[in-house]
Amino acid sequence: SIMPILAFFLGKRFLSPRYNLLFIAVIAFLPYFVELSQEARMYVIWLASLMLFGSCVFRWERESSLRALIIAFAVWLLALQFHRLSVLALPIFLFPGLMNRSWRNLAEGATAIGLGAIAFRFFGDWVGSHYPDRSQRPLKDVVGEQGLELSSLQLIWEQHSWVVILGIAAGLIVLIWSGREFVQKNWMLALAKLLTGVGLIACAALHYHAGVLALFVATIIWFRLSLHSRYLLYGAFGAVMVMAIFQGVILFQTGQ
Repeated sequence: SIMPILAFFLGKRFLSPRYNLLFIAVIAFLPYFVELSQEARMYVIWLASLMLFGSCVFRWERESSLRALIIAFAVWLLALQFHRLSVLALPIFLFPGLMNRSWRNLAEGATAIGLGAIAFRFFGDWVGSHYPDRSQRPLKDVVGEQGLELSSLQLIWEQHSWVVILGIAAGLIVLIWSGREFVQKNWMLALAKLLTGVGLIACAALHYHAGVLALFVATIIWFRLSLHSRYLLYGAFGAVMVMAIFQGVILFQTGQ
């Protein structure tokens, strides 16, 4: 019952009152949420904590106060203990800095992301300490003659390593290219190219969750700069789509 209330505060940041009311109605009457609230309440509470986290971040965007940032980080920690996937919400800490074009907010957001990564690792180690080590677990599948289960990246590397090499090489070229912008003190453009390169490398290594987030932030910066020439950004998204198709076909053929 609290989710429609949180949806109101979350939606009013981007939506007009009419569409925000529609957004609240969708959240309130969505059958999926109703079913989860009866069968898997932890997930509903987790989603509610993430919505509260987003509202706190937008409050920090308005106030630019350290107190608001600490509250937002505390709410994120609350969401983390419900589900480890909360780590994917960490990049939202960069939103106020990008929207306000404030280096102070960007630095504070980056610090929050760093602290969040440490908390995520600590929480993962603490949970993992309550389970047996990997060496004590039974092997599920045997792949090839090695007698060990290979990761998706290892399978692609052994059969079509050129896909990974080309993706990483393209990302490194963009990273080197971004160095010129740093030298010329075009900080925002340099950051956009840097994130584009990081996104390409992450996607080539099958870390699409991190790569797409980096490209998403880079897209926001590119459009905020109002540059007419966005061929690098479009080329990066095209390369990611091609890599995803190739990697998906390879993994499908190997049963992954």
